[in-house]
Amino acid sequence: MNVSYFSIGGLSCKVTSKLNFDIPKHIEAFTIIGTPDIIDINICIDEYTSNTMTDHPVIKFGKLIYKNENEMCVYKDDSHYLFIMPYEDECYVRVIIVDTLINTVYMYYDNTNYLLKSSTHFLDSSAFMLSYILLLIHNYNGFLLHSGAVRYGEGGFLYYGISGAGKSTLSEIFSQRYDVFTDETVIIRCIKGSYFMYGSHWKGSGHEIYMNSNCMIKNTVSIYHSEVNILTKLDDKMALDLLLQQSFPMFWDHKLIVLLISKLFDFVKQQSNYSLGFYPNDDVIGFLQDRRIINQ
Repeated sequence: MNVSYFSIGGLSCKVTSKLNFDIPKHIEAFTIIGTPDIIDINICIDEYTSNTMTDHPVIKFGKLIYKNENEMCVYKDDSHYLFIMPYEDECYVRVIIVDTLINTVYMYYDNTNYLLKSSTHFLDSSAFMLSYILLLIHNYNGFLLHSGAVRYGEGGFLYYGISGAGKSTLSEIFSQRYDVFTDETVIIRCIKGSYFMYGSHWKGSGHEIYMNSNCMIKNTVSIYHSEVNILTKLDDKMALDLLLQQSFPMFWDHKLIVLLISKLFDFVKQQSNYSLGFYPNDDVIGFLQDRRIINQ
C-alpha cells in the first residue's frame, strides 16, 4: 500500500493507493513531508473489479443527474456523487465516488497499469478528474478560477482571461520581481470572511510556473492584449460576468452552479475589480505600481 500526502488549496490530502505510478514534477512540488496533524481529504485509489459497482450503495440508490455525449455519467444521493467514464481509448473503466460528508474520494481503474500507460494521474485537469476536486474545494468554501496569481508583499492579485489573453505572458514578466503562484488555475477559498488565493499544480501549456503558497487577495484584473496599457475599474455586475466565464462550474448539478454564482457574487463585492489592457513588456509593472494595483 502506497501512502503519500499533498496540499490542495491549503488542505492536507492523504492519498492511499494499491497501484504504483509516478508523481509528475509539478505535483511533487505540492507534496507534504511527514504526516500532517489533520487530514482534510482522503483519496483512495484501487483497481476496478467485478465487485466495485456493488460494494458501494450509492451505485444502487443514487439518481442519475447528468450524462454527456462521451457517456460520462453522474449519480447523486444524499451525501455521495458517483462519476463513471465507461470507455476511453483502450477501454479503461474509470469510477470516482465522492463522499461529501467525510470528504473522502474512492477512485477505481480497471487496469493496474492505467496510470503508467497514460498521462492521467489523480490530480489530472481533465473534466472527469477535475470533478471531484471541485466538489472538495466547494466543501471548504472555495472555487477554482482560470487565472494567474501573483503575490506582492502580504497581498496579491488575480489576472484572468480567455486562453490567449496573456496570462502566461504576464506571469513571465511578474516572475522577474514577484512570486507567481500559477499562470493557469488558482484555488480561491474564503476563510473567516477573507478571500485567499492558493497556487495549484495545474500549469499552463509549455510553462513550469506553479508554487505551493498562498496569500490574501487584494484585487482582480481581467486582462487582454493592447497597444498601450489601459486600466479600467469594473462595476460588480461586469466583474461577476467576466469571472463567471473563467470559473469552473459544476455543470452536472444545478444546485452547485447556483451556489458558485453566490460565492462569486460575494467575492466580487469584497475585491477591487479592474480590466487591464496591456502591452507585453516590463513597463506594465510600473504602470500597475503607479496605480497602486501592486506595491513597489
